[in-house]
Amino acid sequence: MSGPLTRLRNKIRSARGYSWPEKLLVLPSLVLLGLARLAILFLPFRFYVRVLGKVVSQGQPAPGVTEASDRAARSIGRSVRATAALTPWESVCLPQAMAASVLLKLRGVPHCVHFGLAPGEQTPEAAPMKAHAWIVAGDRVVTGGPVLPEYRIVATFAPRSLP
Repeated sequence: MSGPLTRLRNKIRSARGYSWPEKLLVLPSLVLLGLARLAILFLPFRFYVRVLGKVVSQGQPAPGVTEASDRAARSIGRSVRATAALTPWESVCLPQAMAASVLLKLRGVPHCVHFGLAPGEQTPEAAPMKAHAWIVAGDRVVTGGPVLPEYRIVATFAPRSLP
C-alpha cells in the first residue's frame, strides 16, 4: 500500500497531535483558503487585500497579545498551515495569510500582516523578485514563517479595529 493511501494514513496519524480546537478549525480554514484562492485568481489585488485590514507603517510591530490570544494564534496558525498542506489547489503564503487573518479577527486576536520582497535569481528574467506574506501576533509568526532575513517589508496591514 503506497501512494495516496499511505499519505492519507500518515495525515490521519499526524492529526492525533492536534488539539480539538485546532481540529475544529480545519473546515473553516479549508473554506477560507478556497475563497482566498478564488479571490487571488479572479479579483484585482485592491479588492481582496481589504480582507487584511488597513495599511499601517511598514514593519509596524504586532501589538502585544494576552496568553489566551497567543494560544488562539498558535492554534489558528497550526490549523491553517496543516489544512493548506491538504488542499488540492495552491495554498501558499498569501491565501494562508488571508485565511488566518479572518480567523484571528473573529477571535479578537491583534495581529499584523506583512508583505515582503527579496531579490530573486541572478537572471532577472528567471525570477526578478520573490514575494512573501506572513502574519505576526505578538512575538508569534502565525503563518508564513520562518521569515528569512532577505525579505524587506514593503507593506504592513492591521485589522481595522486596531489603533
